[in-house]
Amino acid sequence: MDVLVVDDNPDSAELMAMLLSIDGYVARFAIRSEEALALASESPPLCALIDVVMPGLSGHELASRLRDKFGDSVVLIAVSGLAPSDAGVSPEYAVFDHYLPKPISQEALRRLLPPL
Repeated sequence: MDVLVVDDNPDSAELMAMLLSIDGYVARFAIRSEEALALASESPPLCALIDVVMPGLSGHELASRLRDKFGDSVVLIAVSGLAPSDAGVSPEYAVFDHYLPKPISQEALRRLLPPL
């Protein structure tokens, strides 16, 4: 798997995975962090787009677990409409490599994704 998309909104997650597929990435999506962990265990992602505000295991916690499991081999991108303007320096965002506000700009996302 190239990209793992995690968003508790199923329509958003599926649409983002489809757009990534159009760009040539192998993308899978999950609507719960626990589901994302299972998918990542089956096929480690090169990149994960993670909605930070989710029920249950938060996006921050999911990112920490993915970082613990895969180290720096995975690019972690925080995605949120609720993140503070200083997300890049906030301690809870430290586990992420990048931050993108919602709605996501396809151009901004393309600049952050690992090359195919």
